[in-house]
Amino acid sequence: MLPSVGLCLGTAVLENDLVSPTSERFDAVLPERISKIHDIRLLNPLCGEDLTPRIQRNNDVSSLDDPISLQLNIANSSKDDGFTFTCMVFVEQQWDDSPCNTLGITALGDGTAFINCECSVPGFIAVFLTKDSKPLLQMVQA
Repeated sequence: MLPSVGLCLGTAVLENDLVSPTSERFDAVLPERISKIHDIRLLNPLCGEDLTPRIQRNNDVSSLDDPISLQLNIANSSKDDGFTFTCMVFVEQQWDDSPCNTLGITALGDGTAFINCECSVPGFIAVFLTKDSKPLLQMVQA
């Protein structure tokens, strides 16, 4: 359980990738990022402490009652066969898809779309174009 009563949510949107260059992993090969990077932080409302690093370090999924649900906009929803849209979070010096589930795509009719993500940890979250492993569920916009 998180050591506070309630949480504050801090967010930022990064147009440029200021995250990946901070990695000390020189062996990392990045797939193409196709969304802006969304920085999602959970803060202790009493002291302002950023709880995100502790949650990521412990991968303390039990500290979150529900995963973080996001709809990330992509400018172009077309892709080649054999590729898929994948939600990832920057954890331990690298982009990782294991804390996130990519639930589906909501086409907006103008060629853009929302990619629906659920992530078990907060942090820097973005959508990448990766080699296909399974088809994405097409979701109807409400």
